[in-house]
Amino acid sequence: MSKDLKIKTKSNRKQLKILNEITYLANSSLSINEIENFLNIEIGMFDRDYFDRYFKEYSQLLSHLNNLELIAYISFTQNLKLELIKNLLNKIVYPFVLISFAFLTLITFKFSVMPLFESFSDKNFISIINIFFYLSVIVFVILILLLFFAIYIFKKPTYFIILYYRFYQFRILKIIELYYISILSHLLILFDKQGLSTYQTFDLINKFKGNTIIANLAYFVSVDLEKGSGLETSIQNMHINQNFKNVVLLGMKTNNYVKLLSQYSEKTFNDILSEIGFLSKFLLMTSYLYIGIIVLLLYKILSLPIGLIDNI
Repeated sequence: MSKDLKIKTKSNRKQLKILNEITYLANSSLSINEIENFLNIEIGMFDRDYFDRYFKEYSQLLSHLNNLELIAYISFTQNLKLELIKNLLNKIVYPFVLISFAFLTLITFKFSVMPLFESFSDKNFISIINIFFYLSVIVFVILILLLFFAIYIFKKPTYFIILYYRFYQFRILKIIELYYISILSHLLILFDKQGLSTYQTFDLINKFKGNTIIANLAYFVSVDLEKGSGLETSIQNMHINQNFKNVVLLGMKTNNYVKLLSQYSEKTFNDILSEIGFLSKFLLMTSYLYIGIIVLLLYKILSLPIGLIDNI
């Protein structure tokens, strides 16, 4: 990481902290003057130049949202992303550490211990150990390649969109889908409060550079609406969770649009935590199973000399 990037990242974190404080005070029903006096700042400083400097991908929204609304939206999306990353790391690091140490143990066993016991061992059993070892190597290589592939895909929005549309219904991508649903719900609520029509809302989201997936989802809705497909058909054609589409349509029909989307956004966050928990349990069970197999192999090979002594 370059020095300039480190400085920028540190500066952005500092600015996000300020935005979080402003949002908290605004949600506490404090007036703009009270917020300015409490934090010793001027809300007017948060203009297009400010957002271009620190949060460029959001600056275009300033033409439709006021300063406080945009500040609240940035605070929400950035904190959601940080919370998602934090929970993912907290839940999946431990299983990966277990598997990694088990794999290192297997390597040590294979090249340091096994040669000492080969003369005592059955050839078929040695073959089983070798097969298990090479399968482990193949799996680890695949996992490393998948990690680099994921990093590459996330940095290439075009490829990520293709991947998302092809596999968004698979459970492994559900966390990502729920994350986008939460952000999209928040955007729809914000623009509804501005009195924008459905077509204007999706057309504006389509031009939003802050999130390629959401912009792409909105693009197909706005195109369908422009073709006269009708609102319900346009929403149903979205490549996204069916429950979300049902909530949007139900909200429009019952005039509870904002309330339903707000509640669904909160539910979505809980669903994200639930999916992360499921992923963590799956990885933990896999790591325990992997460790158990290694322990059995170690026990079997180390008990061979004892068996030979008993037979004498």
